[in-house]
Amino acid sequence: PGESLAIGWSVQNIGNAPANGGWSQRVAIVSGTELRVLGFLSFNDNLESGGIVSQSNSFIVPQFIGLEGDVYLQVRLTPNPGLIE
Repeated sequence: PGESLAIGWSVQNIGNAPANGGWSQRVAIVSGTELRVLGFLSFNDNLESGGIVSQSNSFIVPQFIGLEGDVYLQVRLTPNPGLIE
């Protein structure tokens, strides 16, 4: 807790068309049904069909996480309203 956590992830467009319009990304620490959001990021470029984009960022782990047991990191993508594929 209180330390910086550097993470990286990749997103692949597995569709048959380009993903135009971008998306937002929520990064969270998860344990069971509980989660603690570390931050949000945006991707505003286009991603061609079959294309892959790699991203990374650093987040500060909260002083009090309030999670017990095994935890994992989750990156959830939400399409921007104008995303066309």
